[in-house]
Amino acid sequence: MQTSDELNKRTEESWKIDKSTGQQEDPFLHKDEIKSNLEKLRQKHKI
Repeated sequence: MQTSDELNKRTEESWKIDKSTGQQEDPFLHKDEIKSNLEKLRQKHKI
């Protein structure tokens, strides 16, 4: 299982990538989206 620090780092990296696409949006708007994506990743890696 990953530590919250690792998850936070990965989330920050995803936002850097997102900003490089030119979308300057508030990350808090997408908190639920990030959570659902993390859940999908967790389920995928359990297989």
